[in-house]
Order: sequence, then C-alpha cells, then structure tokens
Amino acid sequence: MRLFRPSLLMLLVGVAQFAELTPPLMALNVFQVGNSLTADSMANSSYVPWEPRFPIGTEVMLEAALGQPVNLAYHMRGNTTLDYLWQNPTAPDTSVTSYGNHTVALPNNSWDYLTLQTFPSIFDPIPTLGQEVAAMQNFIAAADVGGGGATKIIVYGPWPGSAETEWTRQWNNPVIDAAETETINSAAYQNLLYDKIDALYPGRVQLASAGKVLRKVRDLILAGQAPIASTNSLYRDLIHMSGLGRFVASTTIQDVILQRSTVGQSIDRTVPSWSTSTDITDEQAAWIQLVTWEVLLADERSGVLAPAAGDYDGNGVIDAGDYDVWATFFGSTTRLLADGDHNGVVDSADYTIWRDAFTAATAVTVPEPAAVILIAVLGASFVARRPRVR
Repeated sequence: MRLFRPSLLMLLVGVAQFAELTPPLMALNVFQVGNSLTADSMANSSYVPWEPRFPIGTEVMLEAALGQPVNLAYHMRGNTTLDYLWQNPTAPDTSVTSYGNHTVALPNNSWDYLTLQTFPSIFDPIPTLGQEVAAMQNFIAAADVGGGGATKIIVYGPWPGSAETEWTRQWNNPVIDAAETETINSAAYQNLLYDKIDALYPGRVQLASAGKVLRKVRDLILAGQAPIASTNSLYRDLIHMSGLGRFVASTTIQDVILQRSTVGQSIDRTVPSWSTSTDITDEQAAWIQLVTWEVLLADERSGVLAPAAGDYDGNGVIDAGDYDVWATFFGSTTRLLADGDHNGVVDSADYTIWRDAFTAATAVTVPEPAAVILIAVLGASFVARRPRVR
C-alpha cells in the first residue's frame, strides 16, 4: 500500500484542503524531515524532486518486516539545513507528499516516528549545534500537537563524501560541547546532538547513524572482508548513495525503528534502486544487514533491543543463521555478535549458548561443531609450538 492521499477524502466530504486528518490505520506512521541524504535513506527515485511515483525503500522494507501497511511521508529539500526547512516550508524545490509540508503534516496528524536529519549545508551558512537543537525542538513541538507527545524521535546522522580523505578529515574529529559549535559530519557530533535532544525528551529519542554503519562497511571493504569490491560502489556521486549505499541507509533507519535486526529479509526488487542484481545482490544485502545490526547493537544510542540468548543475528528467531554467525566469527575478539557470554571472544561456550537455545526452541538436539572447534584447537596448537625466531 502506498501513501494515503487525504486530498481525495477531502473532495468526497467537502472539507477544505489540509484539514485536520488522522492517518489511516497502519502498522506505523513515519514522517521524515531532511534533504537529499534523507532521500537516500528512503531509496526513492534517483532524481529531484522526490515524488511518490515509485515504491519507497524504507516503506516497503518496514511493510515486509511487519506484514502490515506502513505510511511514510516527508518534507525534504536538497542541500538544506533543518533550520532553513523550518523557516521556509514552501521554498522552491521542496518535496512533500499529499500530507503537505511540515506546517500542516506534523500538527494535524499523529506520527509514530519523526526522523530529523542533521546536515551542514554546502551553500548556506553552516548551522551550529545550538541552531540544530532549536530546529529539532520546533519540529518535535509541531509533531507533539498531533501526537500528544507520544511521537518517537530519530536523530538521523549522515556521512562524509565518498573520498577516504573526506572521512579522514571529518569523521573522527572531536567536537566541543558549545552552542556555537559548527555542524560537522562526524561521529562525535552526531553523538553530542543525540545527547542534547535526549536530555530534552528522555526516553523518546534514538540515533540512526547511517554514517557509523557506512564507516564499518567501508572499513571491511578496505580490509578485503566484504562481498563488495570497492568503497566507490556505495556512491553514485561525491556524496549521494548508489543502490548499495541506499540499502545501507535504509536498513539503518529500518532497524532503529523496528529495534531489531532484519537479517534474512529479502530485497523488494520493485524499488528502483534495487531492481536488478547488478544494483545489489542478495549476498551483498545479507552481508549489509548483518553489519548494520553489528554496529547498531554496539551503540546504545540507537535504542535497539538486545536479542535473546543465542539469537546472534538479532532477527528474533533462533535458527541455523545464528550458528552461521557464530561459525563465521569463531575466535574473534573484535567482531562479537556471537559472544553470548560476553567474555570478549567468540568461543565454544558461545556455541553451547546457541545450541541450548536452539534445542529449547525446536526440540532438536544439535551435536558439538567438531570441525570448527578442532580447526581452532589445531591452529592454537600450531601457534604454541612454533619455534621462536631469534
């Protein structure tokens, strides 16, 4: 089901356009505010303006996960800050859905989630931390008129440009906790902005940092540990995402909203960005889903929920997929999705945790994974017996 169009209902009942409406009964109602990078998280059409002509990636992903219709609307304008969007709701090239711009859509409807994307504009004066906090407060206050203070808030963190030098220059930069601090695409800035909003609206805020997930994806590609040949494959230009990159951003938003992983969920090929296997393969999608969950689970600001014991891929089902995660990361002290006992290493004790949980859930007895453990033991023995080099 695509976006509900209130204007059709208004024509039937003779109500003035943009009269107060409540979205139809849906599993979720989501409103996104941002710019072209927000569009990347939606995996919508690849041209401007973004119009709801094609299936929207985040929407169809959520519908597939929940098995129910999801309503996603937005107010976006390319290369624009939140402060500008708030003050100029009808600026040229602004993209909205049938709900209208934020001045109409937010106070006149009840939204389950409001996503707000931080952004240092290229052409306008770079916003400050104080300005971004104030703009977010304005959008949240508008949403609270319609939602009664129940709308959950997602601070959406973007990413630097495609060049590794852009990541080096921005991503790891520390920031000063001051109102006049300029917005920057860094992990520290996104954390600080989240902390400010969370202090104002405790218990309602989550951080969906696509930048953090992209950084991990890039690191693994550069280390030769990914089914993706080059980091350039994530981008279609200097900063905007290709089908692969859009899948990363969409999966990040989806998992934060669902508060669990979507490992194993198939790609909806009706979404233009993912229409063919040349855009993104099933193998790449499954790998991205797992890396996204790994990053979000390690970041308490994301608000995702810790999975049950033995559910190493976090998708809510204890099955062979969790064993695969354990086998893949066996022996690791850095990638700890399958570290069930939290002792800092993925080892045989973590297999036992999965085995017991799987047996309890399925009444199927599972033997010890002799081959994997034997290889690990022999490897350790070989290392222990090597002669020292003097």
